[in-house]
Amino acid sequence: MVRIIEKLKLLHITSSNPRTLNHFNQVKGSFVFKSFAVLISFLIVPLMVNYLGIEKYGIWSTMLSLVSWTLFFDFGLANGTRNKVAEAFANNDSYLARIYISTSYISITVISITLFSGISIASIWIDWQNIFNTVILTSKELRFIVLIVLFCVLINFILSIINQIFHSIQKTSFVVFGQFFTNLLSFIFIYLLSQFSCGKMNYLAVFYGFPIILSSLTLNIAYFKKNLNLIPGIKFFYISKVKDLLGLGAKFFIIQLAVLVIFTSDKIIITQILGPEHVTPYDITVKLFYFIIILHSLINEPLWSAYTDAYIKNDLKWIRKTCIKMTLFLFPISIIILIFVFTSEFIIRLWVGPQIIISDFLKYCIGLFTIVSIWNNTWGIILSGIGKIRLGAYCSIVTGVINIPLSIYFADKFGTSGVILGTICSISISAILSPIQVWCFIFSKKQLPTLEKILC
Repeated sequence: MVRIIEKLKLLHITSSNPRTLNHFNQVKGSFVFKSFAVLISFLIVPLMVNYLGIEKYGIWSTMLSLVSWTLFFDFGLANGTRNKVAEAFANNDSYLARIYISTSYISITVISITLFSGISIASIWIDWQNIFNTVILTSKELRFIVLIVLFCVLINFILSIINQIFHSIQKTSFVVFGQFFTNLLSFIFIYLLSQFSCGKMNYLAVFYGFPIILSSLTLNIAYFKKNLNLIPGIKFFYISKVKDLLGLGAKFFIIQLAVLVIFTSDKIIITQILGPEHVTPYDITVKLFYFIIILHSLINEPLWSAYTDAYIKNDLKWIRKTCIKMTLFLFPISIIILIFVFTSEFIIRLWVGPQIIISDFLKYCIGLFTIVSIWNNTWGIILSGIGKIRLGAYCSIVTGVINIPLSIYFADKFGTSGVILGTICSISISAILSPIQVWCFIFSKKQLPTLEKILC
């Protein structure tokens, strides 16, 4: 019996597409680490809420959203690196891969130093109390905390290029391990912090940033120690390759900017219109449903570079087959979302405590937002992998422009729930156009030269 099973396994391995097998292995390898990473992140939330209190937690969450805006200043270099390095490896050109890696590291280092210097100087004249709509901390205290968080985020900004390299070689499980390691260190550090202090946001900023930097640094050392021929260096920096990275990266930059506007402006709008204390129930509910987005991305994200590899090798049959599987996967995911909608209040009460109160309308809106986001991510990964993102960039511009006024308008009418309702309306544009674009390039057998110019 054992021999029969082994023969069946061998038959499956030899008959399957190597790209599919690698994807399966990456998902399998990621599952354990991702499960623990998510579990730890769930444990961190009540720890931080109890440590900071509801209002300070709202300020902290808004601050992270605000600081994350600096990440779009890579102008799409990171995502451009991911695709270009994947192409170089697909063509067995490790020297070109090293050039792209070096160019990306050095470019983003220069950008990070410039950003930190400029924001540090500008922060002296910013009224931080007005930004966060609070008097619980002085403007001087808030400025100090913002700069600590900014410094840690920008250091990780440079080091996290390693994640794009792992994605490009279809080794997503290493990225997931990095997330697990970061969350584990964060939990330990924040737990220790809660035992020896109370409500100190400046301490939290340090204890938040150090685990992120340490995790990314560990991944960099581990990878380049085994791949000495890819270690970035100044002599491998080519200014012409910056243009190559930005050629594709500029479109990613527009999409990335829109994503930042859509997914970080909500907390800022809630803070300004309703107050930072209203951010906490919103943020915790989003974090609960984000678990489902993580579950989907665990399977969907590793396909990006696999799509790139398949498209370069003209293996459209594999892309079509995988696309159909991922579309069918949306049905069980939607059922899980519905279960979360009807049980979220009970889960949050057990998770964080009775002090967090959420409305029915808020959980319905966030449930719908989760479904639309996962739908968009399914098609977005395909289009990003094959490099057909021009239409996505156009959609992102429109989405980013209408998101904030829509969210403000609905916030005046429906409170916190209105902000997420405005976001749903904004991202619905991509929900309609992205699958049409995938059909044109992957499933349609007709030549579409006119659409090629518009949609690429």
